[in-house]
Amino acid sequence: MSISFNPLKFRMPQRATLSLQVGNPLGAADLLLHGNNNLRGWGQFSFPDPTLLAVRGFDPQTQRYKYDVNQRFGSTQPALTAVRAPVTVTAMMRFDLGPTRERQALTQQLDRGRTLKGTKTPEPMIKAIYGNGGIPNPLSTILRQADTLELTGPQADSIATMNRRYVISLDSIWSPVARYLAALPDKYNKDEAYARYQRAREASVDMLIRLVPQIKRLLTPEQRRKLPAFVASYLDTRYLASIRSGTAGAGNGPMMFPGGFNVPVGPGMRDAGGGGQVIIIRN
Repeated sequence: MSISFNPLKFRMPQRATLSLQVGNPLGAADLLLHGNNNLRGWGQFSFPDPTLLAVRGFDPQTQRYKYDVNQRFGSTQPALTAVRAPVTVTAMMRFDLGPTRERQALTQQLDRGRTLKGTKTPEPMIKAIYGNGGIPNPLSTILRQADTLELTGPQADSIATMNRRYVISLDSIWSPVARYLAALPDKYNKDEAYARYQRAREASVDMLIRLVPQIKRLLTPEQRRKLPAFVASYLDTRYLASIRSGTAGAGNGPMMFPGGFNVPVGPGMRDAGGGGQVIIIRN
């Protein structure tokens, strides 16, 4: 059993991850409830005693061995088992020392055609790749699942309006950044390039954080429960705050890639979170 703690709750750096692992939790419960002298064998392996007869001697007159019947044959009592599964408690702290995934991806993209072989990425392509800072657009996903969520007409119209404003605001944030990145010379300042990207990403996340309360007020509790897990994550302001500047240290969350693609660590599907225009036609 593994328990991971939210670094933001404990005022830890984003790059730090604190976790607690308990080996054989059933054995730990057995020890706590019954004490060391009255264990019930919870969490232990069952090893039945395989010995039925034990040799006790040899009778030379009858030329036969003497045997005793093992009264514990087939018994699985913990007190009679020599091999036990121990209870272990391990506290671990991990600190991510490497560059963020976003910085590595951006550097590789910008170096192509400059210091690496290939063609420089043009401005429209940069804008398409980084136009939302790697944050999937939950509004567009909600609209695509309008039937599943059983959105009402006013709900769909309100979310579509919010989505349109959100997409326009993203465009105003990322257009200057894409223009700057596309015009970089062969030898450019990587720190400044990433700083421009990071400021735009933070502005994008801050805007989504401001929209989250409005989105939650529009959806009913039942509709929120029907949301896919990865969409629900991007409607959690604490999670958004933790990935605001990058995903370094966010080992328990989904890995985000440029263009809004995310791959959840747990079971789930990939989602393209681009902020495309959604048109709803009603009679």
